[in-house]
Amino acid sequence: MSGSKRLGYFAEKELAEEEIPQRHPVRLFADHWRDIGGDKSIPARKDFSPIRIPNLLPYVAVVELVDTEEGPDLRTRLEGEYIVSLSGRNNRGHSLRNLMSEERFQKRLAEARKVLKSGQVYFSVNDLLDYRNESHTVIRGIFPFRMNGSETGQVFIVLADKDSSIV
Repeated sequence: MSGSKRLGYFAEKELAEEEIPQRHPVRLFADHWRDIGGDKSIPARKDFSPIRIPNLLPYVAVVELVDTEEGPDLRTRLEGEYIVSLSGRNNRGHSLRNLMSEERFQKRLAEARKVLKSGQVYFSVNDLLDYRNESHTVIRGIFPFRMNGSETGQVFIVLADKDSSIV
């Protein structure tokens, strides 16, 4: 990835779901995540249908925890248009290890492992610089999903400017 710009995160604060506005994409996805999970603590990936939430798709990235020769990694399976607009490129199929600093990657890996193990969503507000060095304050949610049976391994990251609202 030499020569390309990376998203620059420079501040992060954990949030409670109640602090997120009702019509914000992250809050709406949280409602949907609970609906498809039913009585299970972590919904099954097979129960997710993008047709049910078309207005939220620009804000969604799907990342999978995989084992590689270099160790555990997070591979981008899908990125919505808003997320692509922040990074300036579509990172589908790429390793997060190669898209960010090692320190940032280790933090993201730890977050993914934590939500996958606990079944609890992680919410935060983040200040970041996009690939054009423009500043954004975003709300982010990390949602765990089961792959096969009880196996976990995929997280949906939902990210939108803090003032975003979907009617």
